[in-house]
Amino acid sequence: MTFTTREEWLEAALGQLLRVLPKGTIIPPVKVSVGWPKGASDRKTAGQCFSKKMSHDEATHHVFISPMLTDPVDVLRTGLHEVIHALVGVEVQHRGEFARLAGSVGLLKPWTSTPASDELRLKLQDIAAGLGEYPHVGLAPGMKKQTTRMKLYECLCSPPQKVRKAGRRLNATCDDCGGKFIRQEE
Repeated sequence: MTFTTREEWLEAALGQLLRVLPKGTIIPPVKVSVGWPKGASDRKTAGQCFSKKMSHDEATHHVFISPMLTDPVDVLRTGLHEVIHALVGVEVQHRGEFARLAGSVGLLKPWTSTPASDELRLKLQDIAAGLGEYPHVGLAPGMKKQTTRMKLYECLCSPPQKVRKAGRRLNATCDDCGGKFIRQEE
Protein backbone atom coordinates (compact mmCIF):
# COMPACT_ATOMS: atom_id res chain seq x y z
CA MET A 1 0.00 0.00 0.00
CA THR A 2 1.06 3.58 -0.52
CA PHE A 3 -0.14 6.39 1.69
CA THR A 4 0.43 10.06 1.00
CA THR A 5 -0.07 11.30 4.57
CA ARG A 6 1.07 9.95 7.89
CA GLU A 7 -2.49 10.22 9.22
CA GLU A 8 -3.74 7.86 6.47
CA TRP A 9 -0.94 5.45 7.40
CA LEU A 10 -1.81 5.72 11.10
CA GLU A 11 -5.54 5.17 10.49
CA ALA A 12 -4.76 2.04 8.43
CA ALA A 13 -2.34 0.91 11.15
CA LEU A 14 -5.11 1.02 13.77
CA GLY A 15 -7.10 -1.52 11.78
CA GLN A 16 -4.04 -3.73 11.40
CA LEU A 17 -3.42 -3.72 15.15
CA LEU A 18 -6.49 -5.96 15.49
CA ARG A 19 -4.14 -8.74 14.34
CA VAL A 20 -2.28 -8.59 17.66
CA LEU A 21 -5.25 -7.89 19.94
CA PRO A 22 -7.42 -10.72 21.30
CA LYS A 23 -9.93 -12.15 18.79
CA GLY A 24 -13.24 -10.31 18.85
CA THR A 25 -11.71 -7.03 20.03
CA ILE A 26 -13.47 -4.01 18.60
CA ILE A 27 -11.44 -0.83 18.64
CA PRO A 28 -13.65 2.08 19.72
CA PRO A 29 -13.72 5.22 17.57
CA VAL A 30 -10.18 6.66 17.60
CA LYS A 31 -8.68 9.59 15.72
CA VAL A 32 -4.93 9.32 15.51
CA SER A 33 -2.46 12.04 14.57
CA VAL A 34 1.10 13.11 15.00
CA GLY A 35 1.65 15.78 17.63
CA TRP A 36 3.25 16.59 20.95
CA PRO A 37 1.53 14.85 23.83
CA LYS A 38 0.06 17.29 26.36
CA GLY A 39 2.52 18.22 29.07
CA ALA A 40 5.38 16.37 27.41
CA SER A 41 7.88 19.17 27.81
CA ASP A 42 10.77 16.71 27.94
CA ARG A 43 9.79 15.42 24.48
CA LYS A 44 10.36 11.84 25.67
CA THR A 45 6.68 10.86 25.76
CA ALA A 46 6.03 8.68 22.72
CA GLY A 47 2.24 8.90 22.66
CA GLN A 48 -0.91 9.87 24.48
CA CYS A 49 -4.56 8.82 24.44
CA PHE A 50 -7.29 11.28 25.37
CA SER A 51 -10.50 9.83 26.75
CA LYS A 52 -13.69 9.93 24.72
CA LYS A 53 -15.07 12.00 27.61
CA MET A 54 -12.84 14.87 26.44
CA SER A 55 -14.16 14.68 22.87
CA HIS A 56 -17.03 16.89 21.71
CA ASP A 57 -18.99 13.83 20.60
CA GLU A 58 -18.10 11.95 23.83
CA ALA A 59 -17.50 8.84 21.70
CA THR A 60 -14.13 9.37 20.01
CA HIS A 61 -10.74 8.87 21.64
CA HIS A 62 -7.86 11.00 20.38
CA VAL A 63 -4.39 9.48 20.12
CA PHE A 64 -1.23 11.44 19.44
CA ILE A 65 2.06 9.93 18.35
CA SER A 66 5.23 11.93 18.93
CA PRO A 67 6.65 13.59 15.80
CA MET A 68 10.09 12.40 16.90
CA LEU A 69 9.18 8.75 16.20
CA THR A 70 10.22 7.62 12.72
CA ASP A 71 10.61 3.84 13.00
CA PRO A 72 7.31 2.28 11.84
CA VAL A 73 7.60 -0.54 14.40
CA ASP A 74 8.00 2.00 17.24
CA VAL A 75 5.04 3.96 15.88
CA LEU A 76 2.94 0.77 15.80
CA ARG A 77 4.05 -0.23 19.29
CA THR A 78 3.16 3.22 20.60
CA GLY A 79 -0.16 3.12 18.76
CA LEU A 80 -0.91 -0.28 20.29
CA HIS A 81 -0.13 1.04 23.77
CA GLU A 82 -2.48 3.99 23.22
CA VAL A 83 -5.25 1.82 21.69
CA ILE A 84 -5.12 -0.31 24.85
CA HIS A 85 -5.76 2.87 26.84
CA ALA A 86 -8.80 3.51 24.62
CA LEU A 87 -10.03 -0.08 25.11
CA VAL A 88 -9.74 -0.21 28.91
CA GLY A 89 -10.24 3.49 29.69
CA VAL A 90 -7.53 6.06 30.26
CA GLU A 91 -8.56 6.39 33.91
CA VAL A 92 -7.10 2.90 34.53
CA GLN A 93 -3.71 4.43 33.68
CA HIS A 94 -1.07 1.67 33.53
CA ARG A 95 -2.57 -0.63 36.16
CA GLY A 96 -5.07 -3.47 36.31
CA GLU A 97 -6.81 -4.19 33.02
CA PHE A 98 -4.27 -2.13 31.07
CA ALA A 99 -1.37 -4.22 32.41
CA ARG A 100 -3.22 -7.50 31.79
CA LEU A 101 -4.15 -6.66 28.19
CA ALA A 102 -0.76 -5.12 27.39
CA GLY A 103 1.02 -8.20 28.73
CA SER A 104 -1.27 -10.57 26.85
CA VAL A 105 -0.39 -9.01 23.47
CA GLY A 106 3.36 -9.01 24.09
CA LEU A 107 4.06 -5.58 25.52
CA LEU A 108 6.51 -5.70 28.41
CA LYS A 109 7.11 -3.77 31.63
CA PRO A 110 7.57 -0.97 32.46
CA TRP A 111 3.92 -0.31 31.58
CA THR A 112 4.57 3.39 30.99
CA SER A 113 6.87 2.70 28.03
CA THR A 114 5.97 -0.91 27.12
CA PRO A 115 8.81 -2.30 25.04
CA ALA A 116 7.73 -5.05 22.64
CA SER A 117 8.57 -8.71 23.19
CA ASP A 118 10.51 -10.38 20.38
CA GLU A 119 7.34 -12.14 19.21
CA LEU A 120 5.31 -8.91 19.16
CA ARG A 121 8.14 -7.05 17.40
CA LEU A 122 8.02 -9.64 14.58
CA LYS A 123 4.25 -9.17 14.23
CA LEU A 124 4.64 -5.38 14.18
CA GLN A 125 7.41 -5.65 11.57
CA ASP A 126 5.04 -7.73 9.43
CA ILE A 127 2.27 -5.13 9.82
CA ALA A 128 4.71 -2.32 8.99
CA ALA A 129 5.88 -4.15 5.85
CA GLY A 130 2.26 -4.54 4.73
CA LEU A 131 1.52 -0.86 5.32
CA GLY A 132 4.56 0.31 3.37
CA GLU A 133 6.67 3.35 4.05
CA TYR A 134 5.59 5.57 6.95
CA PRO A 135 5.26 8.96 5.19
CA HIS A 136 6.69 11.05 7.99
CA VAL A 137 9.79 13.14 8.47
CA GLY A 138 10.72 13.11 12.13
CA LEU A 139 11.85 16.03 14.20
CA ALA A 140 15.43 15.93 15.39
CA PRO A 141 16.02 14.87 18.99
CA GLY A 142 17.53 17.40 21.32
CA MET A 143 15.69 20.34 19.85
CA LYS A 144 15.05 23.03 22.41
CA LYS A 145 11.83 24.91 22.85
CA GLN A 146 12.33 28.45 21.66
CA THR A 147 11.88 31.07 24.34
CA THR A 148 11.25 34.73 23.80
CA ARG A 149 14.30 36.84 23.25
CA MET A 150 12.42 40.05 23.87
CA LYS A 151 13.18 41.80 27.19
CA LEU A 152 10.73 44.16 28.88
CA TYR A 153 11.80 47.71 29.76
CA GLU A 154 9.73 50.38 31.56
CA CYS A 155 10.20 54.07 32.22
CA LEU A 156 9.30 55.96 35.44
CA CYS A 157 5.96 57.32 34.15
CA SER A 158 2.74 56.42 35.94
CA PRO A 159 1.54 54.23 34.31
CA PRO A 160 4.92 53.37 32.81
CA GLN A 161 5.61 53.25 29.10
CA LYS A 162 6.66 49.75 28.10
CA VAL A 163 9.15 48.71 25.44
CA ARG A 164 10.30 45.26 24.39
CA LYS A 165 13.69 44.76 22.80
CA ALA A 166 15.87 41.80 21.90
CA GLY A 167 19.27 41.91 23.50
CA ARG A 168 20.67 42.73 26.90
CA ARG A 169 20.66 46.51 26.91
CA LEU A 170 18.41 49.36 25.88
CA ASN A 171 19.93 52.83 25.87
CA ALA A 172 16.87 55.02 25.47
CA THR A 173 14.90 57.61 27.39
CA CYS A 174 11.16 58.15 27.62
CA ASP A 175 9.85 61.15 25.67
CA ASP A 176 7.22 61.80 28.39
CA CYS A 177 9.17 61.62 31.68
CA GLY A 178 12.72 61.90 30.34
CA GLY A 179 13.76 58.89 32.44
CA LYS A 180 15.79 55.95 31.22
CA PHE A 181 14.04 52.69 30.44
CA ILE A 182 14.82 50.07 33.09
CA ARG A 183 14.83 46.35 32.37
CA GLN A 184 12.07 44.46 34.24
CA GLU A 185 12.21 40.89 35.47
CA GLU A 186 9.38 38.76 34.10
